[in-house]
Amino acid sequence: MEWWWQRQLADEGLEVVIHQQELAVSRAQLFAAGWSESRIRRPLRARRWRVLHPGVYATHTGPIGYDGRLLAALLYAGPEAAWSHDTAAEQLGLIKPDANRPVYVTIPERRRIAPRPQLVIYRDSRWADRLAAVVPPRRTAPHAVLDVVAGSRTLDDAAAIVAEACQSARPCGPRRRCATAGSTSRLGRAQSPYRFCRPSATAGRLLSPAPADRRVPSDEVDGVLLPLRGSNPPWIERLQVDGAVLVEAK
Repeated sequence: MEWWWQRQLADEGLEVVIHQQELAVSRAQLFAAGWSESRIRRPLRARRWRVLHPGVYATHTGPIGYDGRLLAALLYAGPEAAWSHDTAAEQLGLIKPDANRPVYVTIPERRRIAPRPQLVIYRDSRWADRLAAVVPPRRTAPHAVLDVVAGSRTLDDAAAIVAEACQSARPCGPRRRCATAGSTSRLGRAQSPYRFCRPSATAGRLLSPAPADRRVPSDEVDGVLLPLRGSNPPWIERLQVDGAVLVEAK
């Protein structure tokens, strides 16, 4: 499978790629740029570089910032890997970043990689179907929120997560996909990637279960669909917390 950075490396060169990756670089990138094994070893032996993960290096001796940790984790996880859960949600602008969080990455079900500190690895048989159309790779906004909500300990925690996602997303018009709406950062961090709830939604209405057998045309709402009182969203996938339907994604 092709790496997400290969086109940029070919077009702009290794120096630009390293700069865009917060001065992190992988062995795969160095080999793709024509480096030999002995050339890679020299800055490591001289302690000008240091190892962040097996096969991933910091090209400096200073502290590693949060964005650098995110990218290093993705480089370590391999070409078939994407940010997920809290990491994807914050990079999509849906929840606030927290440098104390571990980095969450999802890989295909068939793959195995060794665990690393501050890195949480999940496996998903439908990994490729749940990727957002942006680089570096990450889960779609609906599935990122579902990932986070699935790990909630209580219904109140889950409601808070959904409410934060709703508040951070700007409405998009009907019949539009909004995956690329809004500005992006160096990491492709979108500010308003999806429409998450109907404009009339309020925090007190988020948790009302709705019948699972009712439908409306699927072009009325994009993104995560909330079970508001009296609404009939086009559910395909849904999440239940303590028996209550909380979030569903198309």
